[in-house]
Amino acid sequence: MLNSLTVDPLSLMAAVVLFFSILSLWSPWKEKLSLVLFAGFLLMAGLSGRIEAVGWLFALGFIVASYFYFKNRVRRIPKYCNALVILILGVLLGGHRLPGFHNWKIVSGALLAPDAIPYSLYFNFDKSIVGFVLLFWGISTCRSKEGWRKIGQTIKIIVPLTVVVVVSLAFLLGYIRFDPKAPMMTPLWILDNLFITCIAEEAFFRGFIQKKLVTSLTKFRWGTAGGLIIASVLFGLAHAPGGWKYVVLATVAGMFYGAAYAKSERIEASILTHFSLNLVHFLFFTYPALKTAVT
Repeated sequence: MLNSLTVDPLSLMAAVVLFFSILSLWSPWKEKLSLVLFAGFLLMAGLSGRIEAVGWLFALGFIVASYFYFKNRVRRIPKYCNALVILILGVLLGGHRLPGFHNWKIVSGALLAPDAIPYSLYFNFDKSIVGFVLLFWGISTCRSKEGWRKIGQTIKIIVPLTVVVVVSLAFLLGYIRFDPKAPMMTPLWILDNLFITCIAEEAFFRGFIQKKLVTSLTKFRWGTAGGLIIASVLFGLAHAPGGWKYVVLATVAGMFYGAAYAKSERIEASILTHFSLNLVHFLFFTYPALKTAVT
C-alpha cells in the first residue's frame, strides 16, 4: 500500500525538504535556513508536478498576505483585508479546494480494521504551506529551555484530560472501538500527522484565528474564553465532511487544544496536545472511524 515511494523520487525529495524546512523553524537559523529550504520544497514540488503554476500563485498570495499582515506593513483597514485573505486562502489550502495542487497519495484505501472505513494517507503539500508560512512570519517558535519547561507543564495535565474526554465521547457516539495496532505505515503517518496536519491546523486555528479573536475581544471579560470557543467551533465545522459526529468530536478536542495554547502562550503546546490525541486514536482505536459512524 506504500504505493508511490519508490517510483516518484522528485516527490520524495520534495517531501524530505518540506519536513526539514518545517523542522528548521525551531532552529537558531530560522530566518534564513527555513526560507531557503521552503523555496527548495516549492521548486521540487513544481518539478515533480505536485504544484502547478496556478498553485504557486495561490501559495505566493498566502505568503504575501501573511507577510504584510504580521509585519504591520499596512494600515488598519488594509490589514483587515489581509486577514480576510489569510482566512480564505488558509481554509481553501487546508481543505484542498484550490486548483494547481496534486497531493502525494502514499497509502490508498487501507482497511486498518474490518469494521473501519478505508483510509488513505496523503502528504498534503497545499496544507503544509499554511503551517509553514504562519509559523515563519507570524507565530514565534520556542527555542529556550524555560519555554519548553512551560510547555511540558501544560501538556502533562491537558493531554491526559484531552484523551480521556474525547475518547470517552467518541465511544458514546459509536465512533470508535478499542483496536490496538501498529501498521507498517506508522512512521509515515507520524511524520504526516505531526509535521503537516497538526502544525498547519494549530498554526491556523490557534495561532491565527484564536489569537486574533482574543485580541479583538480583549476589552470584554469573556474575551479569552469567547475567542477560544469560537475558534474551536470553527475548527469543528472544518471537519464537516466527516459527518456531524466528527464535527462534535473536533469541536470538543479543539477546546482542549485552545486551552493548551491559551495557558502556555506557546503554539507547541496545542500542536503536541493535538498530535498526542491523534496518535492514541491511531494506535489504540478504530482508525479513522467505524463504518457505522459515518452512515
